[in-house]
This record gives sequence, structure tokens and C-alpha cells, in this order.
Amino acid sequence: MRTKRIRKVYSALFLSIFFLKMAISIAPIYASLYDSKHVMAVILQLEIENHSGKSNCGDTNIENFSKEFATVINWDIFMTPLRYLAIKQYVTDDDISVKSFYPSVPTPPPNC
Repeated sequence: MRTKRIRKVYSALFLSIFFLKMAISIAPIYASLYDSKHVMAVILQLEIENHSGKSNCGDTNIENFSKEFATVINWDIFMTPLRYLAIKQYVTDDDISVKSFYPSVPTPPPNC
């Protein structure tokens, strides 16, 4: 049971990594936010991964990739703009708990 769960988790992880790499490789087609440096960095990374002689050696072509990719990253994309945080309205604790009012009702007199 445990190995099935672990296999499913790892297969979902690797499948998501695969789809993410495919989305990154076709991103220049549908996204107009990227300039030519972004496109060249993505293509260079995919070429290095696909055409390296050793499959598990990650440091062979790292100097070719890291120089180009380090100049391209725009870290402002990953920061949440303050305008989106200011729009969000948070519910206070007083609004969450409902304070009900139960008025006292006198008992009606019996029918004689």
C-alpha cells in the first residue's frame, strides 16, 4: 500500500516536471511577455539537456547555460504586487462568529 502511494507521488512529480518543461519550451509561441533573451535561454537549456554526452553529468555545460540564464531572469515576476494585496478584504473574527439574539417570550395563559 505504501509503495503504491509513493509510486503515484513520484510519477505525478515527474509527470508535472515533464509538462512544465514542455510548457516552457512552447511558451514563446503563446506568451508575448518574453523577449528574445528568454527564448534563447530556454532553447539553450533544452539543447544542453538533450544533446549532452553523459546523461547524469549536470556540470559539463553549466558554464554555457548559467552565464546566459543569469542575465535573463527577471525576479520582479515572482513578487506579488501590492495592488493585489490591497484589494483583498479579510474577514475579522467578530464577523465570523454570529451573535444571535433570543428575546424572552412570556408563556401564554392557559385556556380555561
